[in-house]
Amino acid sequence: MALVGQAGVMKDEAQTAAGATCLSAVQRRARRTWGVVRATLMLSLLMGALGSLGVSPAAAAGTSYYVDCSGGNDSNLGVQPTQAWQSLGRANTATLLPGDSLLLKRGCTWTGSLTLKWSGTATAPILVSAYGSGPLPAIKNGHEQVAVTGSYAIIDSLAVLADSFGYDSGCNNAPTGYLTGVRFFAGATYDILRNSTATSLEYGTTVETGANHIKILNNVFQNNNVKDPNPASDAGGVAIVLSGDDNEVGFNAISGSDICSEQNGRDGAAIEIYGGHRNTMHHNIAVNNDNFTELGKAGSSDNTYAYNTVRASGATANFLVTRGAGDTTHGPTYRTKIYNNTVYLSGAQSYAIQCTGGCSPDILTFKNNIVWAEDRIGYADAAFDESNNIYWSSTGAPTTVWFPISTSSRKIDPQLMNVATGDFHLRSNSPAIDTGTMESVNAGYTTDIDNNPVPQGAGVDIGADEFVTSSLVPATPTPAPATPTLVPATPTPAPATPTPAPATPTPAPATPTPAPATPTPAPATPVTKAPPSPTAVPGTTPPMNLIHNPSFETGGGWWADWWPFRLQSVAAANLTRDNTTAEDGAYSIKITVTQNTSQKWYAQLQQPNLVLQGSRTYTLTFWAKAATARGAEACVQGAATPYTVYSCVEAPLTTNWQKFTTSVYLSATDSNAAVEFNLAEATGPVWLDNVSLS
Repeated sequence: MALVGQAGVMKDEAQTAAGATCLSAVQRRARRTWGVVRATLMLSLLMGALGSLGVSPAAAAGTSYYVDCSGGNDSNLGVQPTQAWQSLGRANTATLLPGDSLLLKRGCTWTGSLTLKWSGTATAPILVSAYGSGPLPAIKNGHEQVAVTGSYAIIDSLAVLADSFGYDSGCNNAPTGYLTGVRFFAGATYDILRNSTATSLEYGTTVETGANHIKILNNVFQNNNVKDPNPASDAGGVAIVLSGDDNEVGFNAISGSDICSEQNGRDGAAIEIYGGHRNTMHHNIAVNNDNFTELGKAGSSDNTYAYNTVRASGATANFLVTRGAGDTTHGPTYRTKIYNNTVYLSGAQSYAIQCTGGCSPDILTFKNNIVWAEDRIGYADAAFDESNNIYWSSTGAPTTVWFPISTSSRKIDPQLMNVATGDFHLRSNSPAIDTGTMESVNAGYTTDIDNNPVPQGAGVDIGADEFVTSSLVPATPTPAPATPTLVPATPTPAPATPTPAPATPTPAPATPTPAPATPTPAPATPVTKAPPSPTAVPGTTPPMNLIHNPSFETGGGWWADWWPFRLQSVAAANLTRDNTTAEDGAYSIKITVTQNTSQKWYAQLQQPNLVLQGSRTYTLTFWAKAATARGAEACVQGAATPYTVYSCVEAPLTTNWQKFTTSVYLSATDSNAAVEFNLAEATGPVWLDNVSLS
């Protein structure tokens, strides 16, 4: 039995879960000789926040307060990094007004709880984030690491964790403790948790009844495998619990939610719904959780899961547990919709789908999904709304589909690239291509797990991946030829309302990241299918632009300088914000190289401290031009040792603004990645604008 929070969700059955180029030693030594020329580019504290809240980014920033665990003093004023407070206790007593920020120093760790009781407004949210360089600021071992009762607040770039536990001797000495990462209490509304990590907790984050319109975006939830200290309870081991309404969970990486259970053997889940209504869970990557999702408590209704990928090797791992009206203890959970998910459960007793207690079309809609389970595809005690699915196992057509399926659903090999490594892209001969129903598109889900528009061809593809003719991601990502060239897209005006970037005020680290000797190019073949005109799901955030201050519209302030410009001594260049030419807004960035060198990265514009998730394809887009035709190198790579290179491409610049786009695949999560522009190969001015990584 699995109990969630203070009033839990019970399970029916026992469950169990279960590179690239690096810099040489010479290059790493050379990095220490770099001098840093800081650009005068300031991040607007509200830029990304206001974009997510759907309001104008023109709202004025308020006062910023700083907390430094080692160099601060609680008697300080707190309004400058040199006058930082030291403790969370002092921060908790502060009075923050709409538009104000509380910034915690990177590399610091605090024990206890941060109480976020302040409320912003739709145009001036409260921001709790990070400053400085190094690892995310960490809060650990409190009952709640962050307790949120305020509204219109943004929590950005924090680490919440525990490393002090009790142990259950009756359950393999499993760690125990009442430990929640970020808890949104009743009354908290329109808050955002993003770009953060939650590790080794009972619950990564909980959204309580009465906490509504919360967004949980682009976070990493890892090994939240702590169980309730009460041996009679199997609560805990859950990354995200939703008891509130109208919340959104998107673009997260969730892994290791799996606990020992004295009642069931194993338990835990990536996402649990306990009484929540109208929540959307989309574009998440889940790996080795005991269960992906479970819904419980009478009245839970109208929750939707779309374009998630789920992979688990646990012996008895699940994908979905839901209930009908016959379950008077934990049901019914009405109108759950499951669209375009790809599921691979390799455990010998895996059990993907359970809909019991009176399953019906009013309980579950299940369409456009690929489900591969080595044991049981699933069981329902009555028919539900099912169509356009593919079911498979490694032994062939499964015999364990214990519910009625429509004629549009098939037991057939989906022809996925590499299920063992989680590469769920479709091969060109996949029966999933163009054979889905348009119901998911009509519901507003118009991009796949890689942000490709849906549909690409005659119909929607089944599963989380929409096949793209150019095969953007190969089965095993490998470097392409040694002389890649990034082909510009057809120059078109930028959207009238660009997506603002997130608003984490953290300066870049002092160590620059050179480009690789043999870069990985952008795909050589253009997409040939015609995408539709996208429509967004009401209340659902589109893919986030992870770049801060992407169009260089705001300047000033050393601590918020997201775009450090780095020179090695043999190169010479200068950097200015230019209001005489721009592709988006009023400004672009102008880099004038006066002394060139064959080492392109000796003049480098960089944005580090980006959290990029593994098993995911990102799209890098930027606009650029030059005073004369020349090249410029754009890279995505790790900003810290071993400086893993994910992609490097050469952009052929002309004297006109051009849009460049390339895809970047990461096989593992990198919590300190960087986007870099290496410009030392030729002299003269280069302009950049409207940079996006999503």
